[in-house]
Amino acid sequence: MTEEVLGGPERRTVLQGAAWMTPAVLVAVGLPAGVASVVEPGGIALADTAASMTDMQLGVTATVGYVGDGQPLPDQPVDPVEVRILVASDRVSGPAEILTALWTATAPVSDGTTTTYLFTWIGGALSADNPATLPLTVKIHKSASIDPLSVTVQATGMSNGSSVPPANWSALATIVADLVLNTNPAIRYQQDTVEAEEEDYEPEPIYAFDGSTRWAGPYWPEGATATLIRVTARVPVENSTGVLIEQFVGSGWEKTTPAPVLVAGAYQIVYEFDQPLTSTLQNTSTLQFALGLIGVPVIDVAVLQTEGLSAGVASKDLQTGPKSLLEHAWTGMQYLERHADPPGD
Repeated sequence: MTEEVLGGPERRTVLQGAAWMTPAVLVAVGLPAGVASVVEPGGIALADTAASMTDMQLGVTATVGYVGDGQPLPDQPVDPVEVRILVASDRVSGPAEILTALWTATAPVSDGTTTTYLFTWIGGALSADNPATLPLTVKIHKSASIDPLSVTVQATGMSNGSSVPPANWSALATIVADLVLNTNPAIRYQQDTVEAEEEDYEPEPIYAFDGSTRWAGPYWPEGATATLIRVTARVPVENSTGVLIEQFVGSGWEKTTPAPVLVAGAYQIVYEFDQPLTSTLQNTSTLQFALGLIGVPVIDVAVLQTEGLSAGVASKDLQTGPKSLLEHAWTGMQYLERHADPPGD
């Protein structure tokens, strides 16, 4: 994946984030002469797949990537793309909670032995130009048993009217730490007033993030230490100026790179925390920052994720937002009035 470093004026601090994900992208070549009517189906593969559990929740994460070598013919897109998660019926209950955008779920189905959760990608056909889904991150309510739990993930798809070979992954989920964003909502639409006292300063509407992270158990049996704590925020380019405004960054947090990065059509910023979280050190220091807003404010357009490594697997929490513009409606009205077209235009 190519990262485009963005220039332009900085108002306080501008950050270059790391890649949201790094799927393999295989570029198709042109058709040989005389075979333009012949096509090859594309394929799919699973990446960044992990399963873990706390005392009452099962967490599963998976990304589906596009596979196509372009030889000797260009490969066709894969659409639709579906992911199934299979778990023993006596260990889980209720529907899955999706923490990631652009995935939908249907009601789980049980045959009495195995419960199958079905998820469908709605982010467009996978192809060389759209090489991977966003990570599918789900949480499922489980029984109180702490025995290792077998989890199977299967990705399927259609290409050129035919089913592509499925991609399969299985592992045992074991007790790990549960990492959560310590504020809810962690994404808000508000007005930047830091420089409001300056002469001729016009307050700017912003998407504000609180990435403060908490180790949330389990406390019995005690969850594992969580390391490599990382917080990632994303806003599509059509909704943000890409300018980072650091409001309060506590000790231990550090930006991964000094300038913003454009990744898959979104401004992305990443912070890393330099200490592990445990049952005794349960909270990071405060991490509050914002991205400048452009255009009309939109709900659920921004994504904030915290993640870490616990007992060898990923532990994650994710929110989308802002959920509402009402608490800052006066800001929105002022913003729209200032940027409205003159009468008659």
